[in-house]
Amino acid sequence: MRIIAMCNQKGGVGKTTLTRELGCYLAHAGERALLIDADGQANLTKSFFENEPERGLYEAILDG
Repeated sequence: MRIIAMCNQKGGVGKTTLTRELGCYLAHAGERALLIDADGQANLTKSFFENEPERGLYEAILDG
């Protein structure tokens, strides 16, 4: 198992775009990929879903 973390305090450097594209590439290549959106704005999550998710990472961790 490999873990790749995308992090940078500066906004607008392409973290969300790179994370999404890498995850999609790995999935299309037959690899298993789990993307965790820990950003409070949840832009990565929003890029995959048409509607605003009802629960975020915080709620998922608390509720299990």
